[in-house]
Amino acid sequence: MEATDIIKNLRDALNEIARKGRHFVHIPALNSYLDALERGVGNSGEPRRLQQESNFEWDKIARAAERETFRSVIQAGQTALRTVILINGGAAVALMIFLGNIWADTEPPAHILNSLLAFSAGVLWGGLATGTTYLSRTLFASRLRFMGYVFNVLTMMLVIAAYLGFAWGAYNAYLSFGNYGASYTSV
Repeated sequence: MEATDIIKNLRDALNEIARKGRHFVHIPALNSYLDALERGVGNSGEPRRLQQESNFEWDKIARAAERETFRSVIQAGQTALRTVILINGGAAVALMIFLGNIWADTEPPAHILNSLLAFSAGVLWGGLATGTTYLSRTLFASRLRFMGYVFNVLTMMLVIAAYLGFAWGAYNAYLSFGNYGASYTSV
């Protein structure tokens, strides 16, 4: 029984007494009536308590799902960072070794230097993205959500820039190999 039901029952009982011409209520009779109402109420709080427990459990499940999603996003981001640093660093090292072996006596073409610069910038941007990832997570943990989002977006932009650096470096390497191939066949 809800509180509104109790009030309605009490009013109905008082109206019934008033209809019989009585204007006063006998206190022991009222107490008996309230005791009967109290027994009828009994476990009315039980459904509400069960609903609250159910809501609490659903909230716990939702928060656990959010945490797992956040962890997987962080893990994917870390993989992207490792990948971008690895491919740019590996490309820069391979290009330096290639330059050392092929063009030991001659000036390397401008495109090959541009690609070395692009690969190195990709490594730098990947390293900066690692730092901004740390800052983003720290800001989220300290409840500075807006700044956490700002650094999160900055991290994404740095990772994209690092991948674009790799693409630009690969394109310049292609151009320099094309020039090298043309000069090699003309000799």
